[in-house]
Amino acid sequence: MRSLLVLSAVGLIACASEPTSIEFAEFAAPPSFDTLWTQVEQCSGLIRSPVTRYGIAYTRTVDGFFVGEVWAGGAYVLNDDRILLAPFAVMAWIPDSSRNEVIRHEMLHAHLMPLGVMGHPNEYFAAKCGALVGH
Repeated sequence: MRSLLVLSAVGLIACASEPTSIEFAEFAAPPSFDTLWTQVEQCSGLIRSPVTRYGIAYTRTVDGFFVGEVWAGGAYVLNDDRILLAPFAVMAWIPDSSRNEVIRHEMLHAHLMPLGVMGHPNEYFAAKCGALVGH
């Protein structure tokens, strides 16, 4: 079991930037993540090497975890270049459209945050990639 200081998270309701310790289990990204990464690069126009470190957050429920006081489905951890996901995002029985939106959302954060772009700028999360990542 590992623990990280999370700097930003995508919420199913909102996002948070309050540092929080989240325990997680590492997992290898399946090949389908390559396709999701390419989709984010195409919609955003931003290119970077893919995130290769992923974790599933240990939670009491499969649908999310708390980052501070915000319920989150995923989180991109800038200082570790890692994406943490709620268990539902990697369960085969969950429809691809639901889990892939969360994964792509975090991938978009992984493209923007290293450039100093925090939060959910409308240019990327609505205009350019909104159909793929939600807002």
